[in-house]
Amino acid sequence: MSLRRLLGVSLLAAVLIAAIGTEASASSRPGAAERRASKADVLIVLKSKSYGSILETGAGRTVYGLTADKPGKSTCKGSCTSYWPPLSAKKPWSEGSGVKSSCMKLFTRTKGATQLEYCGIPLYTYILDKKAGDVKGFGVSEFGGTWYPVSPSGHLVKTKKGKSTTTTTTTSPSGYGY
Repeated sequence: MSLRRLLGVSLLAAVLIAAIGTEASASSRPGAAERRASKADVLIVLKSKSYGSILETGAGRTVYGLTADKPGKSTCKGSCTSYWPPLSAKKPWSEGSGVKSSCMKLFTRTKGATQLEYCGIPLYTYILDKKAGDVKGFGVSEFGGTWYPVSPSGHLVKTKKGKSTTTTTTTSPSGYGY
């Protein structure tokens, strides 16, 4: 083997070793599990002290429905999806314990993207829910309806335990300080 060829092979090996090392350290950093699609593509049941049993993603994001939506039809379009990202899937979602597989369906949004619905409720997460278990979108009225967490029985959770419904009205998402 010529010296030039040997140097080329050595350089390629060094690049591959560096790439493997970077991947290994990235997956060991805190929070890497939340970014894995396989974890996010699972619906699970969260037992909340304030809301009872509600759905969340495997990454710990509360799952919401919008009162203006209908089965197989999302009214959240344009800037709405920046604040309320639809649960879309390139592969089917799976269900965790307590989640009804018969309620999980995919439908096609107006521009061809796929969205998950549960018992006829199109599903979303909320941009202001920053950590696992946050439910900051409860009762927020914007984009033509009111947002509530979804229960494992397939209903919107419109009341906190022991309290009446609280609705937060916002005239514009820009009011959030983005």
